[in-house]
Amino acid sequence: MIKDEQEKKSNKGVWGSCLITLIVLAVIAGFIISLVTHIYWLTVMIAGCFLLALDSILLIGEFEKQRKRNFIFPLIIFAAGICAVICGIMLKIDPDGFKAFALKYTPFAVLLLFFFSGIGIILSALTEPIRKRRYCTEKVTGVCVDLQVSLTASHGRRRSRVPIYEFYHAGETHRIAENTYSNFANPQIGEEREIYVDAESLDEIYEPIRSRRIGRMYCGLGICFAAMALLGLVMVYVVQY
Repeated sequence: MIKDEQEKKSNKGVWGSCLITLIVLAVIAGFIISLVTHIYWLTVMIAGCFLLALDSILLIGEFEKQRKRNFIFPLIIFAAGICAVICGIMLKIDPDGFKAFALKYTPFAVLLLFFFSGIGIILSALTEPIRKRRYCTEKVTGVCVDLQVSLTASHGRRRSRVPIYEFYHAGETHRIAENTYSNFANPQIGEEREIYVDAESLDEIYEPIRSRRIGRMYCGLGICFAAMALLGLVMVYVVQY
């Protein structure tokens, strides 16, 4: 019985991979054909439809989760896909009018993208610790046993690392890594810190000291993005009007 269920899951995964491969190949073919034939509205429409298809896969994955659902990224992909589809329709209906509209308002759109990106960074920095604390409720003492270097680290730069903590819980010793790489706010190897773990799955931790410092850094980055975008919007408005 268990073997049959495993085979069904395996077959389902194979069919899913084949479907995704076909969608990607169709998108690539559509892009090439539309670019060669100069049907640019179709290029934009295909891009929007691809984003919406990708978003549907992400949404299905989030709904399948029993816990720790996060719909922020799928909603961003959905908004981008809808915007691309609308732009494709407008480009098809009135190409000259849409081009004039795009040339006039593209600076505003780009600066608004930067502004909302900054707001998104700030909100993410503020809400991520709250999300973690919702599930990570069991307080334990963790010892940093290693600082794992990011796979994308390059020579000549400060390397981003993630601490690996060892802790004792429910009669067993466990090791778990943080999920955010950073080149600051990391503990020293052998340093003890209070951490909160998800007692049900032991797959995520919340480390208050490190999380607060990294959160402040991201908030500062988001404020810089939003402030520069606001300044740019004011300058563009003054120049155009």
